Amino acid sequence: MGLKLSALFVITFVLFGGSARANTNFLAAADFSDLAFFEARGITYKDGGQIEDGLQILKNHGINCVRLRLWTSSAAEAQSNPYNYTNNNTYTIPLAVRVKNAGLLFSLDFHYSDTWADPGAQAIPTAWTNLNFTQLVQEMRTYNSNTIAAFAAAGAMPDFVQIGNEITAGLLFNYGGPLSGSGGTLWSQCGQLLNAAVMGIQDAVGAAGAKMPKIIVHIDSGANWTTTEWFFDNLAAEGVPYDIIGLSYYPFYQGSLINLNICLTNAALMFGKPIVVAEDAFPYTNTCPSAWLGDLYGYPPTPAGQVSFVAAVGQIIRNVPNQLGYGFFYWGTEYQAANGVNEAGFNTASFFDQNGNLLPVANTVGGMGAPFVLTQPTNLTILTGGNAVFSAAVIGSTPLVYQWQQNGTNLAAGTGISGADTTNLMFTGITTNSTANYTLIVTNVYGSVTSSVAALIVVLPPTILWSFTNLTLAADANCSAPMPDVTGTNFILATDLSGTLAISQSPTNDFILPLGTNIIVITVADVIGNTAFSTNAIVVEDQTPPLILSQPQNQTNLVGATANFSVGAIACTLLAYQWFFNNTVLNNQTKSALTLASVNTTNAGNYSVTATASGGSTTSVVASLTVFNPAPVITGVTPNPDGSFVLNLAGAPGSTYILETTANLISPVNWQSVATNTLGASGVWQFTDTQAVNVQQQFYRLELAP
Repeated sequence: MGLKLSALFVITFVLFGGSARANTNFLAAADFSDLAFFEARGITYKDGGQIEDGLQILKNHGINCVRLRLWTSSAAEAQSNPYNYTNNNTYTIPLAVRVKNAGLLFSLDFHYSDTWADPGAQAIPTAWTNLNFTQLVQEMRTYNSNTIAAFAAAGAMPDFVQIGNEITAGLLFNYGGPLSGSGGTLWSQCGQLLNAAVMGIQDAVGAAGAKMPKIIVHIDSGANWTTTEWFFDNLAAEGVPYDIIGLSYYPFYQGSLINLNICLTNAALMFGKPIVVAEDAFPYTNTCPSAWLGDLYGYPPTPAGQVSFVAAVGQIIRNVPNQLGYGFFYWGTEYQAANGVNEAGFNTASFFDQNGNLLPVANTVGGMGAPFVLTQPTNLTILTGGNAVFSAAVIGSTPLVYQWQQNGTNLAAGTGISGADTTNLMFTGITTNSTANYTLIVTNVYGSVTSSVAALIVVLPPTILWSFTNLTLAADANCSAPMPDVTGTNFILATDLSGTLAISQSPTNDFILPLGTNIIVITVADVIGNTAFSTNAIVVEDQTPPLILSQPQNQTNLVGATANFSVGAIACTLLAYQWFFNNTVLNNQTKSALTLASVNTTNAGNYSVTATASGGSTTSVVASLTVFNPAPVITGVTPNPDGSFVLNLAGAPGSTYILETTANLISPVNWQSVATNTLGASGVWQFTDTQAVNVQQQFYRLELAP
């Protein structure tokens, strides 16, 4: 699980679907590490209102792999603080046996710590603290060998093994990290530890005569290509053998789906390894931590929003180049609210609601092993007697079974129709009877998927039944004249004396005419290109200025965002536009819409636009643009002679921030609020911490108040 993102400063003087099968090609996986922990507290899991074994529920809904974390905690630690220490061998091996007995693949997640390990916390196990580095490397090999041997002896040999959890900054601090830069002593030591971990697994596998698990190297930077490239470049230099790249991706911690797509694509192209999103979660309710709500990228915190977000992540994984998108692990799958347990809000992002009932997101993750439609069929408009083809591109585990439907009814091959059981549905000699909606259903052993609806419209050539008489129109509210009667038409084209296109519109009761048009030819055309003609003349004269129907609206944007202003105006002529910023002309901004990319504070101000036609000009209302950057920043720290510290802080003017402090970052972190302040117009805050006198170290973070 990733760290919470905030401004931080330290002062220191020291494959698949419905069931698990061999040779599956997509991991639809769930972290279920705390299943037995919650069961021991009386929590049950339900599917359709019926209590069932949680693992069986996962399998029934297409999950094919379960991940379990492993800590080095002692029995005493596990008993005194189960949530933060229970996942040791004694707890995890029986749970792993349940996973294997359920017919699910098993992924083991070594944390190499007595408790949670993540990019900021990789605490060395208490039992290993007196070892020097050479001894630690040997202990790493021995520990991995003994652990894998114990799982194998219990009948729970892992199919996948993570050698460390979110080791972006290394592991076993301060021997194998924190890492920085490229190469160096700590990178070398990190490489030796990871190589020893792999050798230990190989030792146990060889002794057991078992199949070698796939090795996953897992960091947290799923939406950060720069960090991902840096880490795996350096890992390659240390010669660490591994099979799969694992990346955590939480939208409220790591960033946007766009950046996730960039990172996965680049990683596949550069490193050529299979890639899994090794952790992900999304809230199904707005009672989730308030800090999450600002970073959900337009997806609502609802069961439907949870489904949509996970489906979007799945699509990105499936589109990874060279079919290297290998799988998806959902984190906190089993979480439920429990008395006295701080779950960091992940009970609001579970597979199960607050009453233990299964949510739809389980089918979305499980369905990742089912077929997936990469390219949807599109609408077609065809002239009678012509030919048409609906096509779709589909990926998924074979064999795939295809079935096209017409208005919800299965199609079979027949006169003029072929390919009803392929990805290409073909029509020949089309008649109007073929006008209908068509969908493709694709099925494999892991599930099925239905394509989007594609409409086939069969049209007749156009005929003009009645046309205009000559007339002159003065401008009025509609600037219109009666439309001619036509058949078989999809839109009207009008050309002037030069043959230049003057009008294009769908048929309505009125025919919109621009100013001064001397129309001598009315062309009625269908989308296939067949035309019919009328030769009546019309002249239009304009007498009124433009009318603004929709005004530009005030905008409030973050620094770096895009601001959009627009105006809606009508006139009986072609319109010209000019935008103004603080009453000054904006050069080259002469369209009805104004787009300002990557705004900063210099773009803040007042915007307006003038619409001009031959009948005059009309100016819009003034719309303001406000630009701010709410991200908190700790810009520096200055010691005072008395031992206190002066912190220089910055943020958005008018925003309220909370300054918190703690003595260390070892989980669980005890953050204490020391001050709250609403920033003035300067956006800066200087705070003196008199409580920090004579302390060995002090950590600070600055956050936007809820």
